[in-house]
Amino acid sequence: AGVYAWAHYSDGTSAKVPAAQLQVLSSLVGISVTAGSASAPPKIVVAVGASAKCGEFVSAEWQVCGVTVATDDVYVNLDLPPATSISASVAVSRVTSPTNAARVTPVSLPTSTTVSVQVGFETGATADFSGDSRVTI
Repeated sequence: AGVYAWAHYSDGTSAKVPAAQLQVLSSLVGISVTAGSASAPPKIVVAVGASAKCGEFVSAEWQVCGVTVATDDVYVNLDLPPATSISASVAVSRVTSPTNAARVTPVSLPTSTTVSVQVGFETGATADFSGDSRVTI
């Protein structure tokens, strides 16, 4: 999600803080932050393995010429939907041991295959967990 900030001045006016001047930091392992630029805001991303939490885990600093002008804590609600399904599929249906004769001609069975794992969530969304370190086969 993109992070945007507005400065509210004592005279009652406000202005959007330029993305390149906005420094965003996370104090929670489950949230990673990418820096903003002149054309894109800083982004916070829920990291793999994060768990549902809410609180002020992100801080935003307005920096002009390397000097912090203002800072504030950002309330974040990591509302992660529960998983409702999991499915696994393999690229080939039969494999053999690397030492088995079936690996060579005329049978030529592969000695390995790729396993793809998809997780379904309560919201209807799905996610590819094939490369997730929590998946063991």
